[in-house]
Amino acid sequence: MLHKRLTRVFAAFGVCSLGLLAWVLAVAAGPAAGKPAAPASQKVTVVTVTAGQPSELAFKVSKFSNLPLGKVTFKVTNAGGLTHDFKICSVASTKSLNACKGVGTVRLAPGKTATLTVDFKKKGQYEYLCTVPGHARAGMKGVIGIGVKIGGGTSVGGVTGNVGGSSSYTNTKPCASPQNTRVQVDMLDYSFRLTPSTIPCGSVTFNMTNVGKEEHNFNVLGVQGGGAGNVIGAGETTSKTIQLGPGGYSAQCDVEGHLALGMVTNFTVTG
Repeated sequence: MLHKRLTRVFAAFGVCSLGLLAWVLAVAAGPAAGKPAAPASQKVTVVTVTAGQPSELAFKVSKFSNLPLGKVTFKVTNAGGLTHDFKICSVASTKSLNACKGVGTVRLAPGKTATLTVDFKKKGQYEYLCTVPGHARAGMKGVIGIGVKIGGGTSVGGVTGNVGGSSSYTNTKPCASPQNTRVQVDMLDYSFRLTPSTIPCGSVTFNMTNVGKEEHNFNVLGVQGGGAGNVIGAGETTSKTIQLGPGGYSAQCDVEGHLALGMVTNFTVTG
């Protein structure tokens, strides 16, 4: 009789022990099992931006089409010889702007870098530009597509290039019917006057006259023999002949401070 009672006691004790063990395990695992999974960290798209390439007033952008919504980090390097910055317009737009509201880097001296992160909430085309006076107007701007595709070969600011890629001042196609043309360039303080402003492709001779009071030059960007360093004083004249194919071009004065005052111009070479 006693043996049966002891057997029942030990059996009950064993059941209780198993139950207690199951309860302990449930308590230990319960919070972890019931806790919602931590949200996956948002993927950040990284875009490399090189200012001053492939020409001084241009950007080279590693990715510019159909970028995902969300955070985009722009790693900006100034590879040019002038001070530049990089700004993203805050509102999607298809206009070609020279200024806008948005966020940007500090102004970068040659060789300096900066990082800019933008959280894009809406799909669309967002312009970027350099805010140094005269730079965007001379073509230092472009477009990136957030959730939309951007095609290449579009003209921005009168300068032929890939929108969102890089503005290019080099010939885009050969000249079918080359002509010899003379263009009068008047250098004012601080602007240029070209006659004519539309030029046929081929051999172009620029006759330059400094009608201002300051020293100036006329440097056609991205073109061999474009004229960098060819500075003349007030009342002086000079000339140069270069081969130009069809496309959009930009020229600037390289005298220190003159570009910042807006001494840039765009012109078109027809084919």
